[in-house]
Amino acid sequence: MTTILSLSLFLVMAIAGVFSGPWAFAFLSLHFSVEQCLQASIPFFLSNGLAANAAAATIAGLSAIREWASRGIDARSYFNAVWIGSVCIFVWSLVTLAWSPAAASGWRFAQDGLPYVITFLLAGPALIRDVQEAGKFARIYLVAGVLIAIAVKLSPAFTTQSGRLGIFLNGKLATNPLELGEIGALVILAATLVRAERLPGPVLLLRIAGLLFGALICAESGSRGQIVFAVLISLFFFPVSRTVRNVPGFIAAVIASVVLVIGLSFFAASVLPERVAARWDIGQIEGGVGERTQNIGEIFAYWLSRPQMWPIGLGFDAFDAVSVREGYSHILTLDILFELGFPATLLYVWMLFRTVQAGVSLFRRHRESPRDRSTVAFLLASFALQFLLSNKQGALWSSWGIFMSMILICRIDAYEAAEEGPIRGGPD
Repeated sequence: MTTILSLSLFLVMAIAGVFSGPWAFAFLSLHFSVEQCLQASIPFFLSNGLAANAAAATIAGLSAIREWASRGIDARSYFNAVWIGSVCIFVWSLVTLAWSPAAASGWRFAQDGLPYVITFLLAGPALIRDVQEAGKFARIYLVAGVLIAIAVKLSPAFTTQSGRLGIFLNGKLATNPLELGEIGALVILAATLVRAERLPGPVLLLRIAGLLFGALICAESGSRGQIVFAVLISLFFFPVSRTVRNVPGFIAAVIASVVLVIGLSFFAASVLPERVAARWDIGQIEGGVGERTQNIGEIFAYWLSRPQMWPIGLGFDAFDAVSVREGYSHILTLDILFELGFPATLLYVWMLFRTVQAGVSLFRRHRESPRDRSTVAFLLASFALQFLLSNKQGALWSSWGIFMSMILICRIDAYEAAEEGPIRGGPD
């Protein structure tokens, strides 16, 4: 059952992606989780870990070439300022390896991330041009994301050890639970925000399944931040996706959601299996916060003692040489400040600000269209989630999600502003 579901989903998205930008973008966005589903049931994908990744990159590339050939590259919106800023940040990080105290590990980090950065920054922006295409992507994402979550839950190959959900071989984790947690959070956002008026009964069941299985995947993967962020972001962007006509009811929903988040750890501790509930123990949570705080302290002390490096940064991946634990700090914004310097930080902050501006512009343009308004809400909610996750578990060359979210929102806004035509779309 799991094998048929996983392989069918992979083939449908791959074939459809060749002929449709939104399908290709959905495949690109979901391919990490699709890959893990395939690894759970088909040995080939477990022994050839890059097969699904290569397939997604190939499909995205072919679809982008088809888009360029049939409709042109539309350079004004494609090469938007945030796209240029993203390229500058990644290129500058490579330049800083010249003086980084962890140049060797930084170069390996960049080499591992380079294929993904190229795919997401070059092919990705070509796949979706306007809010209508983004809406098609969002609805595909909702359906496919729910099916992926169901496949994970049905597969006996996925087990939980030390509060982490994944496939374990010889006692070692062979898959990435953070990816499953991120997909679970995005499925929650899609189930809450994406609007589809056709087949209201099945769509309602799909929403319920998205909320249920998305939350389960988040909780069982040990992704505490993902599920908390998903709940809070869904609440924040719900009035963006739909007009709030009952203010007291909305306030009550705010209070209820806060209570839900607070009670989440108690629920995990009392209902989930002990190996999962351990991740929600207050001591474990405090330990995670303490680790992040220690990371900040280590890199900050090193940076503070070298003011001559502030303008150009300590060098990409400097944290790996500074920290007693090695690895990365998990906090992308501070990595950019300490490792890449003031100019790169100002550029990154401006990119965030510009993305918010573009999001507001999209909302104003589509606020009268229920379907398109919900799509804008999903895009902005996804951007908010990616930003929070990048400052919880992120490193530059593995945080292509936040950059792709910014580029996509600005790309759509620039394209529609250039078109200056009547707003299309409406109820499904």
